[in-house]
Amino acid sequence: MIGVGQKVGKANSQLRLFTTFFIIFMIVALWLRNSELNSSWYWMFGLFLGFIFQRSKFCVSAAFRDITLFGLGSGMRAILLMVALINIIFFSLHLLDPDIDVAVMGYVDKWGVATALGAFIFGIGMVIAGGCVSGTFMRIGEGYLLQVVTFIGIAIGLIITNKLSFLFTSLYLPAATLNDFIAYEEAILVQLLMLFTLWSLSFWWERRI
Repeated sequence: MIGVGQKVGKANSQLRLFTTFFIIFMIVALWLRNSELNSSWYWMFGLFLGFIFQRSKFCVSAAFRDITLFGLGSGMRAILLMVALINIIFFSLHLLDPDIDVAVMGYVDKWGVATALGAFIFGIGMVIAGGCVSGTFMRIGEGYLLQVVTFIGIAIGLIITNKLSFLFTSLYLPAATLNDFIAYEEAILVQLLMLFTLWSLSFWWERRI
């Protein structure tokens, strides 16, 4: 009976917390809707996306960590599937209206030694911290206060990188995409083929580990 009473009490406490935060979130959404920002939809979408991340435990750095260290490829396959769907959706939009790529085309930046060095440092930091930026926010929402320290470290790193980026300008190579070498349709096929190859290799890697 004690165990049942504890479970009921915990459920009631969670329900009260959910109700409280739901009311707060709706008040903020109404305020954003009536303010000059008019960004209530961004707020609601962010909450919805955060809920999906929390329930699915989706984290980009965790996907790379799990397949590299533990041989678990489910997270990596989720990322590959997401990228493939994005390619297909944007290609479909491009077929419907060839001029739409002006509005939706992603920004491709120049790359070089600084990119590789930054990715290496970021990867080490995120594995030690236990998650990427989205994972850090997710765990802060779950009540893991230690992740607040991780978030402060991320903010400091971003500030330092922004202030010192001029040191690496001479080491960058020009930005390039597949569209610079082959046609748009061919680039989509190459990307999908590469994603399918990586998808298949993830199963082989799991068996190997």
